[in-house]
Amino acid sequence: MNRKHAYWLHAVILFVLLVSPVSAFAEPSTSASAPAASSGNRELLTAFNEDRVFKGDSAKQDAYFEIGKNRTVLPGSSIDVSFSHSPTLHPDYSTLTILLDDIPISSTALDHTNTTVTDWKIDISSFDLKPGFHKLSFWAKMKVNAAVCEDPQNSSAWLTIDRETRINLKIADAGSEADLTIYPSPFLARGSEKPVQTILIVPDDIEQSEFKAAARLSQFLASQSPNELLRTPIYAESEVTDAVLSGSSAIWIGAGDRWNGLGHRAMDAFAASRPDGAALASQGIIGVAESPWHEGRTILVVTGEGDKLVRGAEILTTDTLYKQLQGGFTVIPDKLPNSTSDADGTTDKTYVLTFESLGYGNLVTEDVLQGGSSIYYPIPNNWDLNNGATLHLKYKHSKSILYNKSVMKVFLNGTPVQSVNLLERTSEGGEIDIRLDPSVIGASRGLNIEVRFQFVNPTSGSDQHEQNTACSSENLMGDWALVDKTSYFTFTPDKRENYNLDSLPFPFVSGNEWRDTTIVMGGKTTTELVAAMTLLARTGMPIGSDSDIALADADDPDLQAKLTDRNVVYVGMSSALPATLNGFGASYVTFEDDRVSSQSDLVTILKELSQDSAVMQLTESPISQGRSVLLVTATGPEEMTYIGRALSDPAASGSVTGRVVVIDVRNQVHAFPGTADLRDPSVPQSKADRTTRELPNGQYAFLGALIVMITALLLYARKIRRNGS
Repeated sequence: MNRKHAYWLHAVILFVLLVSPVSAFAEPSTSASAPAASSGNRELLTAFNEDRVFKGDSAKQDAYFEIGKNRTVLPGSSIDVSFSHSPTLHPDYSTLTILLDDIPISSTALDHTNTTVTDWKIDISSFDLKPGFHKLSFWAKMKVNAAVCEDPQNSSAWLTIDRETRINLKIADAGSEADLTIYPSPFLARGSEKPVQTILIVPDDIEQSEFKAAARLSQFLASQSPNELLRTPIYAESEVTDAVLSGSSAIWIGAGDRWNGLGHRAMDAFAASRPDGAALASQGIIGVAESPWHEGRTILVVTGEGDKLVRGAEILTTDTLYKQLQGGFTVIPDKLPNSTSDADGTTDKTYVLTFESLGYGNLVTEDVLQGGSSIYYPIPNNWDLNNGATLHLKYKHSKSILYNKSVMKVFLNGTPVQSVNLLERTSEGGEIDIRLDPSVIGASRGLNIEVRFQFVNPTSGSDQHEQNTACSSENLMGDWALVDKTSYFTFTPDKRENYNLDSLPFPFVSGNEWRDTTIVMGGKTTTELVAAMTLLARTGMPIGSDSDIALADADDPDLQAKLTDRNVVYVGMSSALPATLNGFGASYVTFEDDRVSSQSDLVTILKELSQDSAVMQLTESPISQGRSVLLVTATGPEEMTYIGRALSDPAASGSVTGRVVVIDVRNQVHAFPGTADLRDPSVPQSKADRTTRELPNGQYAFLGALIVMITALLLYARKIRRNGS
């Protein structure tokens, strides 16, 4: 290799080394490296979560997608359909038509060229798609033979829309000066496959009010993400780089005097955006400015003393408040009106949630023999629906169908839960309450509701038998049904009371507020912050200025006193774990020399799992009776990242069960069923029962043996007494 080539090779290696640590997050790196707004970003949105099967002579199904506020669709956007169908369909009479907002945009014949899975790209560049929800419809007409009249329910008439079907959008910001009027854009892109378009930055050695404000924003970002799971993209100021800042919008959270170089630059950018900027920043404000690291990107600063920071975060995460924002800044008030989240977890309270409040309009099915629409509602993480839920549907339909033969069918998570005939009286308007049983909801943290209609048309014949058996598909124009947007779900959630990791935020939350909880940080670097914020975001319980959450350092000499009569959440590496929280009597595991080992018969940890792993454990506190301790720890810095990775992954997160789990390098979550609290939460339990349940692990066998021995001694003594008498 000559010297010139060696020079360039060294330059490339140096560039890779400089760029590779730019982001600690797999997800935000996509946003961070996104092209400039002018060129647009490619987004692939899912039409259906699973393959959809169409049956019969005529069938139609709708999917909905959203374009976020202040976003515009560019040329080059398309609908990418993947489909297949029965080889028995007659090609001259069978078609698949795609409609966008009820406007037909393309049709294709169903013939021998597309019986197996076929990809079909439909350009939608000519459509002026505005921000908001849009309806995408798939309409299949299927005939097996050329007969004028055939069985409309012929089993060989079918078509499948593959789950790989995508709404392929090229999207850019609409473009405007930094303005709170468009918030949460550009920090959130609702409807996007990856809606979080920002990072959070806090000062080094984060303080309590900064921690609570950042946690509140983390929860908001997670609530807008798919499955409400997010590995929070948060950085300590000294660990963020110019490269990261040039590739993303950023939210800076901290008092003005807490920042160093980069934070000062962000504050100066806001101060320079208006004549009174510096004076405003000292009052406590929410403000936006153009990013000094990338022209066209926006930064948001939340600054102020103490609880002002938390109130600022409450404004930015409360729909009724942030919709009032205008201009380049707002002064954070000294007090906010009390507001309760729709998902606050309060028991004995009924919540009503309309389709319209979820963003859906009227669900219309028309001009088909079969068709339907789907809606989805994610269950808040802090709710248990042990009582199930109720779906109240308001609907009406055409008068031209054959009453008593036409049907509405409702599915919950793919399982049929109700069918009703369409009657003459319901053509003017019908209502029905449908029980959504917890056994059908199962372990799912969402309600996927599908409403399907099947229409039967009367014929011109007068004979009733002829009406029921003759061809009913010749006139579909009069077939329609509408589910009103004022239809609603009704919930009466239970408190989460099972003492398991999958029941968080219990026992750290009472009613609708965090109570007596101290977060102990084993470090305050980006690694620990990501784990802490991702954990708090996953709980789903909003953190506000009134939340009783304190912050403490693991090496605080007064830590023991600060944790007395408090619940404790420890986040940090095992090497920094305070001795009082390591290997105590009720703990299932102990840490030593960067290894984790079992100290309970209920938990078996092989050598392969004892190193290079992360641990989550929930037990009673060794410091204060009746209090709880949650350990979120790992054997090293790299292993600490496993926490955020697992908690933001739907499959791995769903495996976090029982009272202790170990997470390995493969993102495998190892749970231990023997540790699970299987108590029925509907059965009240006394404090004595709770104490018995929380006896130190590994001592159950000893306790059982002791009871047997005592019983035997008592029986023996009784026998001797009888013989002596």
